[in-house]
Amino acid sequence: MACLPNMVVMAPDEVEHFHMVATAAAIDDRTSCFHYPHGHGIGVSLSPGNKVIPLEVGKGRIMLEGEWVALLGYRTTVQSCLATIV
Repeated sequence: MACLPNMVVMAPDEVEHFHMVATAAAIDDRTSCFHYPHGHGIGVSLSPGNKVIPLEVGKGRIMLEGEWVALLGYRTTVQSCLATIV
């Protein structure tokens, strides 16, 4: 799906899925889709009050900072990347 022009592909974890549904509803200028994770989640906490906030499209987050190597991941590969360095 990511090869389609102007397609927004979202690969949420447990909490991000909650917010990405709102993000998909807010996108009105292009098509969006979800890649649903397989298997068990890692058990993360929902935001206070379970307030749904649309996310900024195209923005990631830094999970851990270092000096020598950059590991990029999405979906369940994020946990694998973190496990290799922690």
